[in-house]
Amino acid sequence: VLVKYQIMSPVVRLLLQHQSFIDGLACLITVVLLTQEPNWVCGIKWVDIMVCHILHGQFVYWAVIAVSILNLIVISFERFLCVCFPLKYAELTPKRLKILFVFVHIVGYIGGSGGLFQIRYDSSDGQCKSEFFFTGHFGDYYYPVYAYFTFVFFYLFPCTSFGVFYGLVIIKMNRRRQSDQFATNRTIDTA
Repeated sequence: VLVKYQIMSPVVRLLLQHQSFIDGLACLITVVLLTQEPNWVCGIKWVDIMVCHILHGQFVYWAVIAVSILNLIVISFERFLCVCFPLKYAELTPKRLKILFVFVHIVGYIGGSGGLFQIRYDSSDGQCKSEFFFTGHFGDYYYPVYAYFTFVFFYLFPCTSFGVFYGLVIIKMNRRRQSDQFATNRTIDTA
């Protein structure tokens, strides 16, 4: 419906289409993860290693979730620009937005890359095992740092970004409303 009648600007439409696609992909990956046998392998070593780390380690799932979260941050930033800096907002074109989407995907896949190391492929028996990839001294440092990174990347940074961008939008809209009321009252007083 939105595409057919073109109710909104191309930038907003592109943002919402991207969000819809990413969220649909996240749902599809979730269905695949929930309906498959846990840690299955096919017997071809290089395929098993890829499937073990990318699918069973949930790298692809968390990468897509990270892209979705980052896209929501871009949407909140777009609303902030539209309300608070309308002249700068005019410079946000679909071409620039597509370049930003590439950046969002790169950062999202880097952010979700910790999933690659949440599982281990054992080449001795050809099985994908629900064990940490890193063990020993390095693993003792890696996984706590990864836990903090995950909290900051998936929760703290997005919540802070939403609060700042939408908070500034609310402040700007309240100031506009107050200045409009002040101008209306002054007009009535002079009449």
